Amino acid sequence: MCRCGDGISEEGTGGINRSLVTQWNELYTEIMKGAKDVIKTRLIKHGKKLMWCQDKQTGRTLLHVAAEAGRVKQIVQFMVDNGLTDAALLGDRDGDTALHLALQCGHLTEARYLIKAAPRTVYQVNHKGISPLYLATKFGRQDLVMYMLQMVGRSLLPACASEIIRHPKNAALAHLAIKARDLGTIIYRFLFFYENLPSIIPSFACLRKLIPSFNILIITPSLTICSNFAPTSK
Repeated sequence: MCRCGDGISEEGTGGINRSLVTQWNELYTEIMKGAKDVIKTRLIKHGKKLMWCQDKQTGRTLLHVAAEAGRVKQIVQFMVDNGLTDAALLGDRDGDTALHLALQCGHLTEARYLIKAAPRTVYQVNHKGISPLYLATKFGRQDLVMYMLQMVGRSLLPACASEIIRHPKNAALAHLAIKARDLGTIIYRFLFFYENLPSIIPSFACLRKLIPSFNILIITPSLTICSNFAPTSK
């Protein structure tokens, strides 16, 4: 659910001084108004400190606010330019990152900005164990799922594998992919690049039981994968 709210109070900042509270709320207001020039000026002046400020009650950052409002482009660019992309990993009181919120609010272009800047957020789970990758799958956004896996890249795939294959939500993600008739995107395309395939093949026993026509074959020593997936239509 998209839940844009108000700015933060001095009591809600958990130690942020009054000056920063004022700056946070002023920038919050400009983000909600979409005042690009003012946002740019305020980011240059105060952004490096403000990007790490979180509301004590909600856990929101300015990036969360921008994600809910569908206006992350300027903030993301500022983060990239100043080496602050790890701020995208901050979760709110529910563990949701800005990427979670962008997807929940249907801001798909904003989601792409966030994914490109901080690919690790793709598989970061909230307090319910739900990742942005799960949300994109649930919403049937095959294009976005493919973009996520593309941006994660080879270096982050082991961690992404843990989310897809080993995390408690993995069964739900796999079943969701099957239901969406999109197993090729979620499983085949992912495994095509995965270097430790032998260690996770046993995890697909449940899928073989559910779908007899789902086959995984190792064709070459380099672990090139061929998948034959023909789900039975209901």
